[in-house]
Amino acid sequence: QTSLSFNPEAIITFLTRLASPQTSSAAPPGFLEEVPSEFVCPITMEIMEDPVIATDGHAYEKEAIESWFEKSDRSPKTNEPLETTQLVRSHTLRAIIKDYTDAHPYAEPVVLL
Repeated sequence: QTSLSFNPEAIITFLTRLASPQTSSAAPPGFLEEVPSEFVCPITMEIMEDPVIATDGHAYEKEAIESWFEKSDRSPKTNEPLETTQLVRSHTLRAIIKDYTDAHPYAEPVVLL
Protein backbone atom coordinates (compact mmCIF):
# COMPACT_ATOMS: atom_id res chain seq x y z
CA GLN A 1 0.00 0.00 0.00
CA THR A 2 1.33 3.40 -0.99
CA SER A 3 1.43 6.20 1.54
CA LEU A 4 0.28 9.63 0.42
CA SER A 5 2.51 12.54 1.29
CA PHE A 6 0.40 15.69 1.60
CA ASN A 7 1.40 18.86 3.38
CA PRO A 8 -1.60 19.56 5.65
CA GLU A 9 -0.46 23.12 6.42
CA ALA A 10 -0.26 23.99 2.70
CA ILE A 11 -3.72 22.55 2.09
CA ILE A 12 -5.20 24.49 5.03
CA THR A 13 -3.55 27.72 3.82
CA PHE A 14 -4.84 27.10 0.28
CA LEU A 15 -8.40 26.42 1.44
CA THR A 16 -8.39 29.35 3.89
CA ARG A 17 -7.35 31.74 1.12
CA LEU A 18 -10.13 30.40 -1.12
CA ALA A 19 -12.71 30.76 1.63
CA SER A 20 -11.94 34.44 2.24
CA PRO A 21 -14.93 36.66 1.46
CA GLN A 22 -15.17 37.95 -2.08
CA THR A 23 -15.98 41.62 -2.46
CA SER A 24 -17.32 41.54 -6.01
CA SER A 25 -21.00 41.13 -6.69
CA ALA A 26 -22.66 39.35 -9.55
CA ALA A 27 -22.06 40.98 -12.92
CA PRO A 28 -24.97 42.47 -14.81
CA PRO A 29 -26.46 40.41 -17.65
CA GLY A 30 -24.22 40.28 -20.69
CA PHE A 31 -21.01 40.50 -18.66
CA LEU A 32 -18.70 37.80 -17.34
CA GLU A 33 -16.74 37.73 -14.11
CA GLU A 34 -13.31 36.20 -13.82
CA VAL A 35 -13.35 33.11 -11.63
CA PRO A 36 -10.46 32.54 -9.18
CA SER A 37 -7.78 30.45 -10.90
CA GLU A 38 -7.76 27.98 -7.98
CA PHE A 39 -11.29 26.93 -9.00
CA VAL A 40 -10.20 26.08 -12.57
CA CYS A 41 -8.84 22.65 -13.50
CA PRO A 42 -5.43 23.13 -15.15
CA ILE A 43 -6.23 20.28 -17.56
CA THR A 44 -9.72 21.22 -18.76
CA MET A 45 -9.47 24.98 -18.05
CA GLU A 46 -13.04 24.77 -16.72
CA ILE A 47 -14.48 25.38 -13.26
CA MET A 48 -14.13 22.16 -11.27
CA GLU A 49 -17.24 20.32 -10.12
CA ASP A 50 -15.56 17.27 -8.56
CA PRO A 51 -12.12 18.47 -7.41
CA VAL A 52 -9.50 16.04 -6.21
CA ILE A 53 -5.99 16.62 -4.90
CA ALA A 54 -3.09 14.70 -6.44
CA THR A 55 0.17 14.00 -4.64
CA ASP A 56 1.70 17.05 -6.33
CA GLY A 57 -0.60 19.09 -4.05
CA HIS A 58 -2.62 20.56 -6.93
CA ALA A 59 -6.38 20.28 -7.47
CA TYR A 60 -7.82 18.79 -10.65
CA GLU A 61 -11.22 17.79 -11.99
CA LYS A 62 -11.49 14.10 -11.05
CA GLU A 63 -12.41 12.79 -14.48
CA ALA A 64 -9.71 14.86 -16.22
CA ILE A 65 -6.85 13.76 -13.94
CA GLU A 66 -7.95 10.11 -14.10
CA SER A 67 -7.83 10.38 -17.90
CA TRP A 68 -4.41 12.06 -17.65
CA PHE A 69 -3.09 9.21 -15.50
CA GLU A 70 -4.08 6.67 -18.17
CA LYS A 71 -1.36 8.25 -20.34
CA SER A 72 1.15 9.65 -17.85
CA ASP A 73 2.42 9.28 -14.29
CA ARG A 74 3.68 12.87 -14.23
CA SER A 75 2.10 15.99 -12.74
CA PRO A 76 0.15 18.02 -15.31
CA LYS A 77 1.23 21.21 -13.48
CA THR A 78 4.94 20.52 -12.89
CA ASN A 79 5.73 17.61 -15.21
CA GLU A 80 7.49 15.98 -12.25
CA PRO A 81 7.02 12.22 -11.78
CA LEU A 82 4.46 11.38 -9.09
CA GLU A 83 5.07 8.70 -6.47
CA THR A 84 1.48 7.53 -6.84
CA THR A 85 -1.58 8.39 -8.90
CA GLN A 86 -3.82 8.09 -5.86
CA LEU A 87 -6.27 10.98 -5.49
CA VAL A 88 -8.06 12.50 -2.51
CA ARG A 89 -11.48 14.13 -2.93
CA SER A 90 -11.62 17.71 -1.73
CA HIS A 91 -15.09 18.16 -0.28
CA THR A 92 -14.12 21.54 1.16
CA LEU A 93 -12.88 22.92 -2.16
CA ARG A 94 -15.99 21.52 -3.88
CA ALA A 95 -18.24 23.35 -1.37
CA ILE A 96 -16.27 26.60 -1.74
CA ILE A 97 -16.52 26.44 -5.54
CA LYS A 98 -20.25 25.69 -5.33
CA ASP A 99 -20.82 28.64 -2.97
CA TYR A 100 -18.82 30.90 -5.27
CA THR A 101 -20.58 29.85 -8.48
CA ASP A 102 -23.99 30.16 -6.80
CA ALA A 103 -23.11 33.73 -5.73
CA HIS A 104 -21.40 34.61 -9.03
CA PRO A 105 -23.50 33.09 -11.83
CA TYR A 106 -21.60 35.00 -14.52
CA ALA A 107 -18.18 33.76 -13.43
CA GLU A 108 -16.15 32.14 -16.21
CA PRO A 109 -12.55 30.98 -16.35
CA VAL A 110 -10.26 33.44 -18.13
CA VAL A 111 -7.57 31.83 -20.25
CA LEU A 112 -4.52 34.00 -20.77
CA LEU A 113 -2.78 33.28 -24.08
